[in-house]
Amino acid sequence: MRLFVRHTKDGAIVSVAKVHVLPDGVEHPYADLGEDEAVLEVDPDADLEQLHAHEIGERFTVDAEAKSLRARDEADSTTRPARRSRRRESGD
Repeated sequence: MRLFVRHTKDGAIVSVAKVHVLPDGVEHPYADLGEDEAVLEVDPDADLEQLHAHEIGERFTVDAEAKSLRARDEADSTTRPARRSRRRESGD
């Protein structure tokens, strides 16, 4: 398996693709990159192979200078707050 990470120049992951087959002459699975975007091919270890693509995007950022993945700090992670449902008062 090959792992490709589309990212911004600041290291934010835009997309992750796990690819088993890539046609000859094709460098990566992304046809159209934005001006400030690049693609990093990562040699996945056993831990990365176990993660779904969206989990890699949630748990890592790209160190553009070192051309590697970096674990996202807990303080940096952006998680959605739990949804709270509103209960209607009887009589509303």
